[in-house]
Parts: sequence; C-alpha cells; structure tokens
Amino acid sequence: MTQPTAPSSPPPEGPPAPPGGPTAAPAPQAAPTPAPAVALEDSRRLSESMLWGLQRAFYAAQGPDAWKPNRVPFYVTSNPYIAKAYARTVVGFLRDAASQGALNREQPLHVVELAAGSGKFSFLCLRFLRELLGATPPLHGVKLRYVMTDFAESNLAAWQKNEKLAPPVEEGVLDFARFDIERDEKVRLVRSGEVLAKGSLKNPLVAVANYAFDTTVQDAFFVKAGVLLEGRAALMSSRPEADPKDPGLLERASLRYVTAPVEGAYYDDPALNRVLDRYRKRLSDTSFLIPIGALHGIRHLREWAGGRMLLLCGDKGVSYEEDLLGRGDPSLAFHGGSVSMMVNMHALGAYFEELGGAALHGTQRDNRLRIAGLVCGQAELGETRLAFREATDGLTPSQYSHLMQELRKDYTTPSFDTVMAFLRLSEWDYEVLGNWRDALKGHLQAATEPQKAEMVAALRRVYDNFYPMQRDLAIELCRLCLTMKEGREAVRYARESIRLFGDQHFSWFTCGVAHTMVHEYEDALRCVQKAVELEPNNVPARELMVRLEARLSGR
Repeated sequence: MTQPTAPSSPPPEGPPAPPGGPTAAPAPQAAPTPAPAVALEDSRRLSESMLWGLQRAFYAAQGPDAWKPNRVPFYVTSNPYIAKAYARTVVGFLRDAASQGALNREQPLHVVELAAGSGKFSFLCLRFLRELLGATPPLHGVKLRYVMTDFAESNLAAWQKNEKLAPPVEEGVLDFARFDIERDEKVRLVRSGEVLAKGSLKNPLVAVANYAFDTTVQDAFFVKAGVLLEGRAALMSSRPEADPKDPGLLERASLRYVTAPVEGAYYDDPALNRVLDRYRKRLSDTSFLIPIGALHGIRHLREWAGGRMLLLCGDKGVSYEEDLLGRGDPSLAFHGGSVSMMVNMHALGAYFEELGGAALHGTQRDNRLRIAGLVCGQAELGETRLAFREATDGLTPSQYSHLMQELRKDYTTPSFDTVMAFLRLSEWDYEVLGNWRDALKGHLQAATEPQKAEMVAALRRVYDNFYPMQRDLAIELCRLCLTMKEGREAVRYARESIRLFGDQHFSWFTCGVAHTMVHEYEDALRCVQKAVELEPNNVPARELMVRLEARLSGR
C-alpha cells in the first residue's frame, strides 16, 4: 500500500461555505496558539482506534447514571412527541405488511430497540404502539413483543426494577436482552428465554435506534481528485495521560489523520464496497464516515427476519449526498463523559438500496437529529411512506425539542389556553408543565370549574407518560392540585411521590396538607408527624401538627 500522507490542511468538519465566498476579505488576525497534542497511539484505521474501547468502558461503568442531568443528553429522543411519531410510522409499516399477507398473527411481532439506555423512549413508544394497534382493525390480533436491548448489564438490571415497565413485562409484551451492536450475532431474551438469531423470526422485524450509532465504531475516508483515500487516525490528547485506559481522557481527546489510497475491495461486503465506489465517483475534495459498527448490527438484524425489516433511526448526522460536499476532517464531539461522531445516514440508506430496499429521509436539515426509515424485504410501502412523511415533514421531533427549549427561555407568561394547547401538541409531555409551572399556578388560583376539570384530566394523562428517573413529578402535580383545591387528587400524587422516592420530609408534609384539605385529619396528622421526624426544622409541618393535634383533641 502507498505510504500514508497527511490531508492537505482541510477545514474543520462542517457544512460547505456559501457559494461565491465572502463579500469582503476578513481583517488579518493573529493565528491562535495551538493546543498541545500528545499522540496516544500510532495512526491506524479509525475503526481500530483505542477510542472505541474507552467509549465502551464509559458506558459500561456509568450504566443508568449516564442519563443523569448534565451527562449524556437524551430529551430530544425521549419525549412523547417523538415516541408517537415513531409509533405511527411502525403502524404504517405493519399496515403495508398486513395488506401483502406478510404478517403471521400466530407468532410475535418483534420491535427491537438498540441501545435503549435510560428506557424512557421504550416506555413511551410501547404505550403508543399498543394504543394505535388497538385502534387499527387491520392489525387486531398482532402479538406485539417489544425488546429493549443494551450492552451494559447495569441498564438491563435497572429496567427490570422499574415499576413502570413491570405491567407489560408480566403480560409478555415487553422483554429485555443484552445486545452488543458491534459484536453479537444473536440474543437471548431475559424473560421468555427466546433466542433471536438467523431465520428465527416469522414476521418482519422492526428495529429502533436513537442516538445508538453516533457512539459506535466508524471508518473514515477522503476523496481527492477522484481518488478514494483511507483516513488513518491517531487519538490525541491535550496533555500526557498517566492512564491511557481511563475513559476520563475522552474530554481531552481529538483525532489526527493521515491518508493512503484505497486499493481493491476495502470490505468483504460487496454492497458496502459499491457504496464506497459511488462516493469515489460522485464526490470530490471531501471526507465521509462509514458507520461499520452500526452496519454489523444491521446485517444480523436483517438475518433474524429473513431480510424483512424496518429500521427507524434518529441520530446526529447527514442524510443527503449534498450534505457530504466540502467536509473537513471527521471530528469528535464531547458530552457528559463520552464522545460521538456524525452518522452518515445517507450511506446507511445507500446500503439498503444496494440490497434492493428503500431509504426514507426527513426533509429537515438539522444535523443534531436526522431521522431515517430504512426498509428491506417489503415491496409496497404506501402506508409506511405516508406515516413517515407525517412524522418528519411537519413539526419535526427535532424542531419540537428546540421549541420546548426556546419557550422555556423566552415565553414565561402563557395563558391557560396556551398551556393546554401545548400539552395536547406535545402528547402530554410533562416538560410543558415544568416550563410554565409558575405561570400555571397563577392561572389555577383563579380557574373556573370547567378549567379545573380540564386540568385534572390533563395531569392524569401527563402522569401516565411519566417514567421515573430523577425527577419527582408526582409531588409537582400534587402541588398544582393543591393550588386548585383538588385535595383528593393531591393525596393520590403525594402518596405516589412517597412510594416512588421514599421518605422525604416535604413529601410527607405536602401529603398532610392534602389530607387536611379533604378533612382526613388523622391521616394528615400521621403525615406531618413523619415530616417532623424526618426534618425537625420544618416549621410549617410543626405548626400544622400542632393545629391538627388541637382539632383532634377537641380544643
């Protein structure tokens, strides 16, 4: 192979500059002092870098803690809005399958979620899938089996302890499996013992992958003057590292590339080599990634169902060929202890097309979340295409997440009707209440009886979507109910808070206030006594305790 050479000073990775260049030359500026760079390894194929071992070590060690606040971001793909959008697309795919006689109602229909992480999306998507399947007569009798997978055993253990997941588990609708996307060829389900392996599924497979591929193994390539070049990477650090196996060094990591021409077939997969050749012929002076870790998992998922599959994936990345023009060195993004890289979803789609399948891409060009529907083994896709277009051409899941963030910052005084409208738009997302909690309390103090009834019903639907992690939503809803003087509802939420989050003095005190509101004074006294026991300096609890003791003694 030709001796590697360094790329010719490419710009940082990102979109190409606007056509025509700048209108005026920028003023001269002093060159920034480069950060020190210490090589932690020799240059090698990117997929063979030590980077990926560090990444795996981070997620294996963190488990559910990776999704604590200020760690790995996940709201954009773990809210009711995106979960229902995916569920609608799955139902469209199943309607197409049913119309072609491709559903075996005597066997389970598996929906396998890759890298399910916190489990919040799984919980929401499964709820909406069951709701929509029940409302779709052509799909009555389909035996849904949702499978949550991850490679971190600690995540599987956490899911099995989460009480919100317990009912579908007991019904046989939900199961779990350890699945390493990059290495495993088959899995055994934890609850049923069923093995998913080549040829084992009698129905098409639905796979879901949200932010699953941006942290998996990739290969890097450059195209220069019609020549395809392999990008060999060396992991660098901004300082010498005492322990090169410590995942903590990822926050200081970067990549440095040298290149060498690709000679002959690069992969042992002809379809993937055809994708590379397509890029060689059509691109120039750019770089691109091939998500080979993702492709390893995709190949085996297809084999489980005899080549019949819908893959719904949402990730940071690029979807269209023109997105690949003028790109610089592929780089790392650091967030909350781990790193990620852009996902070439166009390459995934091209791979499916090489196998005779179809690729559906959303029209929005927000690199933070691109959504793709990749299908193989099914000829007619009318319902699938319609459902996917409805999910990605209106208010997209990425735009929805951005809208919630902007509203939190810039729109602090909505009317009662505005809050209700956004609750409905969001599919009863409790973040809407969190955004406007203070404004809502003001409205509820003066709410009419019909408005109170509407809000009580809304809070129930919001709580149905609640997936317990760190946030105590129950106590928040309890306080809103107290504001409306809806004592019975407040008692229910206060008891939920105590059950889910244990003995906290403010929960017991709030529960005591709620019982007092519905004239259950003995229950109220027991609650505030517990609050004072837990926190003797809780002055409101002590005062309420004295008043309740006086009332119960007849004074």
